[in-house]
Amino acid sequence: MLTTVTLGRANFGAISEQPQRAKLNAKIFSKRGNMQEMIPTFSRQALAFFALCAAAVVSAANTPGAPVKARAVACLASGDGYLRARIAGAVEAHLNWPNNGTLCEGESRVEPPGVRLSFRRAAGSAPNLLLVFGLTGVKQGESAREVKANLTVIVQGSSRIYGTLGDSRCTVDSLTQRPLSAPHAYRIEARGFCTQPAHAVRGKGDVLVSTFEFAGPVNFTTENRHRKSFAAFALLASGLWLAAAHTARPQGAAPEPLSAFPQSLLSIQTSSGKVVNFKIWLADTPRREQQGMMFIREMDEHTGMLFMFPENKLVTMWMKNTYVSLDLLFLNAQGKIDYIAAQAIPQSVTIIGPPTPEFAVLELKGGSCDKFGIKVGDRVLHKNFKKI
Repeated sequence: MLTTVTLGRANFGAISEQPQRAKLNAKIFSKRGNMQEMIPTFSRQALAFFALCAAAVVSAANTPGAPVKARAVACLASGDGYLRARIAGAVEAHLNWPNNGTLCEGESRVEPPGVRLSFRRAAGSAPNLLLVFGLTGVKQGESAREVKANLTVIVQGSSRIYGTLGDSRCTVDSLTQRPLSAPHAYRIEARGFCTQPAHAVRGKGDVLVSTFEFAGPVNFTTENRHRKSFAAFALLASGLWLAAAHTARPQGAAPEPLSAFPQSLLSIQTSSGKVVNFKIWLADTPRREQQGMMFIREMDEHTGMLFMFPENKLVTMWMKNTYVSLDLLFLNAQGKIDYIAAQAIPQSVTIIGPPTPEFAVLELKGGSCDKFGIKVGDRVLHKNFKKI
């Protein structure tokens, strides 16, 4: 199954939380999928309005003389709140936010049932981000595993908002709860990952939060659901978009048979001069990219699947619902093999991918690279690759 991170990259600092660079890196990658095609016109207009409102609220909160609610600048009174996350794409940051200086809020939600938590740093900190996690099905006081999650990333002081399409792109591996002193209040600690990027609500860009872990408070009282906090207000923009996108995409659709995929012939020329031939399927649509080799029970050693992109992009993959081991070959525009992930473990949710943008990915049966002597630097020969 394929996931991608694409588009312009603005470095917001690393773990040391360095100030934003004055000159942004303008390297551009292509974007898979068009958010606007998935959202009705009236919803896009509403989103534009609420995104601007969210940005205005943030700007007001950072303006001298604006009313500021008095509160301690700390996530949890117990001193053990935090957020850690790796973000890449249109926003780049390695977040390591400790309890002190981190503002966090949490509340239960009715639809879909679950909880929502938000994290941001005190005014003046960099990177100036707000992260909001929606966790589906979490109940008061109960631990959980494999929790579906949606995620919103807001660049405060701007109209830049990124959100996942429903709760199918992010997963919480494990979640625990501990009662706090206030009634119906709990410290929630969670760890998880996203396998597909969050798309821009307005404008262009994608953001992938590849891993995250956090600890913050959640209040399960009903009156808390109607509190007009900044986080809830900002979520109005992303919530409308998520609802529109979620309903626009069919859920639980049956996998497409491989016989319906386009087929082609491909060869790999090894450094020893050997040429190995393969019959491949082409993942030529976003849906086929997402499906990949999922649900296949067996495959011949001379078959595979090729994913190709209009331009280089950061690519991550995983093995969820994939029942056979695979060798994953990451290729440049000339078909040269830049990176190999050999014998990926079936059904693993470990994120797989090189640190550099790539033009294509070729999936072969696990062990094929060892058997045929295929190595980094070898060339894949196919009509869609540029000739040297």
